[in-house]
Amino acid sequence: MNIVKTNTVRILVGLALTLVILLPIAAPVAAQAAYTVSHYEATFELVPDSAGELRDVVVTLAVTYNVTSGPKSGGFKFIGTLPVKDVSVTDGDGKPLDFKLEELKENRITWHFPPVNQGQQTVIVRFTLVGAVEGSLKENSLRFEWVKNWRVPVYDVTYRFVLPEDYVYETMGTEPAEGRLILYQGRVAVEVHMDQLSDHPFAVHFSPGVTRGRSRLASTVTALLSKPECIVVGLPFLAALLAWYFFSRSTTSSGGHSGCRRATIIAVLTGIIAVLVSIIITWIFSDSASIVAPLMAELGVGFILIMVFLGLVFPSRSTASSGGCSGCSSCGGCGGCGGCGGCGGCGG
Repeated sequence: MNIVKTNTVRILVGLALTLVILLPIAAPVAAQAAYTVSHYEATFELVPDSAGELRDVVVTLAVTYNVTSGPKSGGFKFIGTLPVKDVSVTDGDGKPLDFKLEELKENRITWHFPPVNQGQQTVIVRFTLVGAVEGSLKENSLRFEWVKNWRVPVYDVTYRFVLPEDYVYETMGTEPAEGRLILYQGRVAVEVHMDQLSDHPFAVHFSPGVTRGRSRLASTVTALLSKPECIVVGLPFLAALLAWYFFSRSTTSSGGHSGCRRATIIAVLTGIIAVLVSIIITWIFSDSASIVAPLMAELGVGFILIMVFLGLVFPSRSTASSGGCSGCSSCGGCGGCGGCGGCGGCGG
């Protein structure tokens, strides 16, 4: 009898402990909101920057949440790595909502609204991307990778680019390619509509250009300097430059031109490694690495060419001017006689 009572107590205690352990885990799951985005618009419009050039872009996002099981009381959107200003967030009726702009791997805007248990909630997010226009007066382009990134299903999607007032285009193209011209608030715009969000970014290019935008190199530099962690990407290049400098100094004084050649080879190899390391670091630190990594590779190639130029020109000049000796005049200077064996070597 006592054995039965003891076993019953053990079972009850075990069940109680199980409930104590599982309830805190199950509670958040039960409280998690179930929702989709039933309507999503992203409108882009060129505006003058501080210099009066049409390089900045005002972005307006209209997001409608369809909550089937709440509560849901907020949301967020990552918006890329370009500098951001003039942020505002309202509900569908224009009432201001609390928001926060955070500079993470990408800029993120987070907003809050009264809890919704079941129904719809519209949020209007407006901000300016600084220096978003790329290209030249021949052709300008815009590309926004971040618009397609959502963690829930998104339906009834519209991307829209509003052309500058009185602008007459010659060519126009979009990605996705289903763009069509419309009249939007009295101005010409190109619009892409999808029933459901695809994994394609939104991009538009048009000619002639309206401004001298950022070059690809400038885009890379801006992306690197806009985030503190991205500055780390430049450290391998600095290491390669210092390696070339110190190695070339030490070999120039002892090895002549062969030493300079060795220094150049070592510098170029270090530069190649620096490029690879930079791309890896960029891939880790940037959610838009598909854009930044190829640009970093281009920057790295230019860096290696500069290293080759310095390795071939600068050390050889310094060797000829400072490493030669007065006793070498009969053989035409350092390197002209296969090692200067006839005059006792350099530095005498």
